[in-house]
Amino acid sequence: MKSTLKLSGHYKVEHWRGDKLLKTYEGKNLIVNEGINFILDLLGNNVALTEWYVGLVQDDTTEAIDANTTGADIGTDFTEFTDYTGNRQLWLATGDVAASKSLVNSAVVTFPMTGSGTIWGIFIVDAATGAGSGVTMWAGTAFSTAAVVVNGDNLKVTYTVNGADA
Repeated sequence: MKSTLKLSGHYKVEHWRGDKLLKTYEGKNLIVNEGINFILDLLGNNVALTEWYVGLVQDDTTEAIDANTTGADIGTDFTEFTDYTGNRQLWLATGDVAASKSLVNSAVVTFPMTGSGTIWGIFIVDAATGAGSGVTMWAGTAFSTAAVVVNGDNLKVTYTVNGADA
């Protein structure tokens, strides 16, 4: 009997202005090669467990994030949107566990906007700040339409990874 492990990611981003939901962006995302290699290295006991963070993409990511995108590409292949309170927001902490073949953030990740701009997608990396060879990218995606945010808006992100025997 053969078995194939399939991993897939699903994002849901809600755009709030005050108490009004403006739009929901939702869909599957790309788990990049660097993220797949991390999982394989983890199984081989070659890397340490880490925390994962959500970042926002400022550029039209239709071409910017593909299977070969890495943490080193942040700031070169695409620009990170940073006009929000704090650093990248924590998606998963070390010790979070999967259930029913899914891993999802236990609390919605919220980005409180401190400026205006256009957000084209999200990405998941293992660092709250920075880019370069020391940052591992797990996944990234482009929205079907951009989110135009202003100071005071909130983007609320839920991200789920599902595993299946394909």
